[in-house]
Amino acid sequence: MLLGLVFRNRVYPSSPLSDIQGATASENDDSVIYVNLSATTLTVLASWSSTIAPLTLTYILSLAAFPAAREMIREAVNTLSVLVTAADAWLHFTTKSVTLTQFKPVTFHDASFGLHQNCTNLTQSFTAQCDLNPAGTAIFLLNAGESLNLLANVSTTSMVRAAADDAGHQYAYIGLPASLSNSSVDYVATSLAVQTECVPATTRCFNATSSITGPSANCSCDFAMGGSISTTGINTMDMAYFTDSTLSDTTTESISTPNPYHFAAVVSANQIVGRNQDLVHDPEIESGLHGSVLFVVLCNATAFDMQYTFANGAVTQVSMRESNSSTTSVVMGTQAYTDVGDAYILQRTSLDVWQSHSAQEIAGKFANAYSEVALAASVAALEPGPAVEAQLRSSMIVAKVPKAPLGCLVAANLLLAVLGILLTIIALLVLNNDVGDVKARLGIPALVATHFETNGGDEPVKNIEDMFEEFDGRAGPRVVAAKTALGCWRLERR
Repeated sequence: MLLGLVFRNRVYPSSPLSDIQGATASENDDSVIYVNLSATTLTVLASWSSTIAPLTLTYILSLAAFPAAREMIREAVNTLSVLVTAADAWLHFTTKSVTLTQFKPVTFHDASFGLHQNCTNLTQSFTAQCDLNPAGTAIFLLNAGESLNLLANVSTTSMVRAAADDAGHQYAYIGLPASLSNSSVDYVATSLAVQTECVPATTRCFNATSSITGPSANCSCDFAMGGSISTTGINTMDMAYFTDSTLSDTTTESISTPNPYHFAAVVSANQIVGRNQDLVHDPEIESGLHGSVLFVVLCNATAFDMQYTFANGAVTQVSMRESNSSTTSVVMGTQAYTDVGDAYILQRTSLDVWQSHSAQEIAGKFANAYSEVALAASVAALEPGPAVEAQLRSSMIVAKVPKAPLGCLVAANLLLAVLGILLTIIALLVLNNDVGDVKARLGIPALVATHFETNGGDEPVKNIEDMFEEFDGRAGPRVVAAKTALGCWRLERR
C-alpha cells in the first residue's frame, strides 16, 4: 500500500525550456522521490504499515496453530521488529515538505512585436506607404490612436519598457503592459529597441555673437543647423535630422535612413519654473532673456532587432542585432515628419532640467526620453506576434522522500511478511491429526470428561461433546464435593 501511494502520486521534477534563462528550476536529487502528498500524511501511512506487518505475522501463525513456530519466531520477530522501528524512525526524520517548481510549454500570443508587412521594405525615410499619410497642409499619422495611447502610457496592448544588456547599455523597447504579463509565464519574445546617445553641443551653437532677445534666441551651429527658437513659451524644441555622421545635410526625405541616424535638438525649457542652481555656471547651458534654460544636444540613435527573455517577472537576458534601414526609417521618419512625440519629450525634459546638475546629465536623460518617445510614436507601424517560446511555471508542495530509508522500511516489512508465510507453510506441512487431538483433549471440557465420565475419555471421538454420556441419552455420573478423612475437599463421581 505504501509503495502504491508513493508511486501513484510520484512527481517528476521538470526543467525550464532551454532558451529561457533565469527561470529557476527546483533541485533535482536522484536520491529522493518527490510525492504529491504532505510529508505528515506520508509518514503516518508509513507508521501504519510498520505496525500492521508484525501483527499480520501473528495472525497467520495463530491460524496454523503450530506450537513449534513459537520458538522459531521469537528471535526472528524481535530482530525484524527492531529493524522496522529503526527504518520507520529514519524515514520520519528525513522526509520533508518542499516546494517544487514545475514547467510546462505553452503558447503565448501577442508577446512579440515586429514591423507590419507594409513597412518591411522601405527605401526612404518618408514612410508614406507605411504609417504616414501626406496631405496638402500636413502629414498625418496612420493608426495614431495606438501611438497616443502608448505615449500617454494607457495602452492595453503594449508598453515602452527599459532594459540593459550585460555591458550596461540602456535600451528602450516595446513590451507588454502589466495587465498582459502573467507572473507565472516565462517567455522569449522579439521586439524593436532603440538606443540613443547624446552629448551637449550648446557651445557649438551659441557664442558671443549669438543674439538672445526677449522673445527668441538665434543659434548658428558649426553643423547644418541654425535659426531662431522662441523663448517665451514654457517649453519649445527645434530638431534637425542629418543624412550621415558628417552632420552637413538635412535632406533626409528621399534617402535610405542609416543606422545609426544622427539628429540635433535645440531646447528652451522652464521659462516660468526656473532652473537648478548647479546649471548656472555650466558652459553648455545658456539662458533666455526671461530665464528659460537653453541647451543644444547632438545625438545618434540606433535601432535594434531585440530578442529578450522574461522570467520570474523580470527581463533576464537581452540579445541585440542592428536593424535594417526599414526599421530606422520608421523610427526616425514617424517622429521627424509628424512631431507627434515632441510634447512628451518636452514634458520629460522640463522635469529633467529641474532635477539635473549638469548639461551632460540633461543630455543623457534627453537621450532616454527620445528613445522611448520615438518608439511609442512608431508603434503605428508595428503588429503583435507570438512568443518565440513560452512556459507556464507552477509551484506545489510535495514530500521529499529519500530512497534509502523508504527502501529499508519496505524491505523490513517484506521480510516479516515472508517469514510469516514461510512459517505458516512449514506449520501446515508438519501439522497432523494427533496434534489437533492432543490440543483438544488438553482443554478444560476434555479434562472434565476424562476424570468424571464413565468411559474416562478412552474411546476415540470426533467432537469433545461425544465424551459426555448425556449427549448419548444416558444418565451421566454426578459430581459432588466430598470431605476427606484429613479434612480436605475433593470432587467425587457418584
